[in-house]
Order: sequence, then C-alpha cells, then structure tokens
Amino acid sequence: MKTEQSLRKFSGEPLAFLPDPPFQFVPAATAAPGVYADLVPSLYGALIVSWVSFLAIFVVTFASSATTMFMLALDGVYALMFFGVPLAMIRLGANERWQGPSLASFVRAKVQTLYGPVGGLDALIQVILVPACLTIGGIGIALAVAAARATYF
Repeated sequence: MKTEQSLRKFSGEPLAFLPDPPFQFVPAATAAPGVYADLVPSLYGALIVSWVSFLAIFVVTFASSATTMFMLALDGVYALMFFGVPLAMIRLGANERWQGPSLASFVRAKVQTLYGPVGGLDALIQVILVPACLTIGGIGIALAVAAARATYF
C-alpha cells in the first residue's frame, strides 16, 4: 500500500497532484430521487432508548454500591452531553419540524451514504446493532451479578 510520501515525485509536491480516490463522493443534496439524504428521527430515538436502557440496567444492577453509582452518574452526564448537544444544535438550527417519512416507509426505501445508497433496513441495522448488543450483554451481566449475589445471601 502506497503512502502519501511515496506517491509524491518530490517532497515539495502538493497533495493536489495526487491521483483521485477510487470512489466518488456524492453529496446528500444530489442524492438520486427516491433515496433519503438522512436518517429518520425515530431511528435516532431508538438509538437513544437503547443506550438509556443499557445505563438503566447497570443502575438497577449496581444500586447498592455508592462508588459505582457515582461512576454511572458520570456516565449519565456524558450521555446527556453526547446526545443532548446534537439535539440542541438541531433544534436551534432548524425552524421547521421534520416532515419526512415514517420509520416503516424509511425501512423499505434507500438512504444515501458516502459509498452510495443502501437499504433503509441495512441503515437501521448498522445504527442499532452495537447498542442493542450492548444492552443484551448488560442483561447478561446483570443476571450473572444477581446469580453471584444469590449464592452469598
């Protein structure tokens, strides 16, 4: 694999003379007709619900430890900033509400990505997969902790 330095003929050559990348970037505004340029808000809502349930599982599991509750409170503040800042920026920047498709019609359609359009269901799976698996793993951890505590009490 060649690096930027190896592609230059001499060290002072600017990067503008390098060959174009193998893919063509298609801005969302020029997406093909029938292809959505962005995800629907209900998909973001499902993402937030998944993360909140993940944190809630740990709060319920480790409620007896003050140290752990302090760490989970910090996680909650971080999550509030992580999800709240983009939400606040969207609310401040947009003057109208979302008038896009429902989640059901989005799943049947396509969404534009950097590498071309993908199916709406594929986009939903890519966004929700990791938080949903972490939530399922959190349930497993909670059950293991409850089973370990049950043997001692």
